Amino acid sequence: MEKAYLKRKIDSQLSSWLKSEKHSPALVYGIRQCGKSESIIHFAESNFQYVNRIDFWKTPNAKSAFDSSLEVDEIIKNLCVLFPSFKFVPGQTVLILDEIQDCPKARLAFKSFKADGRFEIISSGSYIGLNINSDGTPKPNGSEDLFEMKTMDFEEFLWATGYSEDQISYLVSFLPEEAFAMAPYINKKGYESKTIAYSLFHIFRIEDICMHELITHDEQIFVKGSYQNKIGSSILTTGNELEQDELISFSKALNLEALFAYIKGWVFDIKGDPSKRLDDNKKPLYTPVEVARIQKAFELISSYAVADNRRFVMSKIKGNSFQRDDAVNYLLNASVAYKAYNVEVPSLPLKVRKIDSNFKLFYADIGIMISELGFETIQAIAQDGLGMNKGLLYEAIVADSLYKANIPLYYFAKESRLEIDFVISYRGYATLVEVKAKNGNTKSSKTIMSKPEHYGKTKLLKIGDCNVSENGDVLTIPHYLVFALGK
Repeated sequence: MEKAYLKRKIDSQLSSWLKSEKHSPALVYGIRQCGKSESIIHFAESNFQYVNRIDFWKTPNAKSAFDSSLEVDEIIKNLCVLFPSFKFVPGQTVLILDEIQDCPKARLAFKSFKADGRFEIISSGSYIGLNINSDGTPKPNGSEDLFEMKTMDFEEFLWATGYSEDQISYLVSFLPEEAFAMAPYINKKGYESKTIAYSLFHIFRIEDICMHELITHDEQIFVKGSYQNKIGSSILTTGNELEQDELISFSKALNLEALFAYIKGWVFDIKGDPSKRLDDNKKPLYTPVEVARIQKAFELISSYAVADNRRFVMSKIKGNSFQRDDAVNYLLNASVAYKAYNVEVPSLPLKVRKIDSNFKLFYADIGIMISELGFETIQAIAQDGLGMNKGLLYEAIVADSLYKANIPLYYFAKESRLEIDFVISYRGYATLVEVKAKNGNTKSSKTIMSKPEHYGKTKLLKIGDCNVSENGDVLTIPHYLVFALGK
């Protein structure tokens, strides 16, 4: 029986990469255990006759193959001595290099492999942004194609639970295709008749049975975390190989306690990684004090996620400003966390409006935060017993969805208590994002939208436990449809 493979978005990205005539060696990076190696191996075995794989973390002696020369023929000779099973046939061979950050000379050899053109290279790494090696080896310049891989988003989760592309396209079709996009053209380019037909007020209703099923899935991904490749990992743990229909049943019935234990183990590994990192002389890369700062920064993310003021306070980390920055930057460069900056004014371009010293930090997966808050929190979410804290957690899960949709996140908060959960650039507008666990008012957004002379022209995206609707400059969507904003 063939082992089930969970379809990921990186699959199509790698397919397009391979078809491109002038492609460079591929580098897939992202948080630990998000499925990089599994996806790369699946792709390689589907497209190449000969698949040679090296994990520089597990087999550090393999680095010696790149020491003497960066010429392709010399590297291949060295690799075949170290790994007798390796075969290199032009046009039929791929070399997979896992944990590439541990062998910077192998990464530098990408330029040689690209120029040679006989063999494909697909590499991966979880710590690409960290300065792990100290031998002074320069990074390749223009000789690699980068692909960021994140943990499963809601669309990938729907794939894993049996939804087809057509079914997902049907779901996405409920999001108004022209939302926020018609205004610039109305009364300017002859769209009057279409405007009349389209109207300024629309309501799109997803059928009740569909709504119920999708809300159930949304709660699943909230409770279990979108780290749903753990479904596949849990299957492997059982020692069973499941077919697709069995996988669907398994994913729906996945035991929360087992999943919680698994993710706790994964989080424990992430926290411990800084202490495991060694330089080229086999000495710890980070001192115990530096490790403690990184771990403190990691733990503070969950603390501020449920605080009244979610802004991350750097002073809670011991040390001077440079040391605190180093601790946070480790989490960012290891793809463990990401920032949402406060902006001076919610208007485009948001990037130049950001306040560097004022930001929120989010984990790269909602499952990390849920596990950090404890199993009792998971039970409370499953039983709808969180009360007032549910809104704060929904803010985190919407951030998770926007982040995975590759939409840069900002927020707006003033001392006058004018506060917007998120601000994004969406279809050419600065768009205020208000997150509601159920439903609620949007007082701050209304204030901002009523003063375009001060804040600029803004739109409002309201996300809650609701159906899809559009009323002028306000678009309302349910939580589970956030992933579609990036399509």
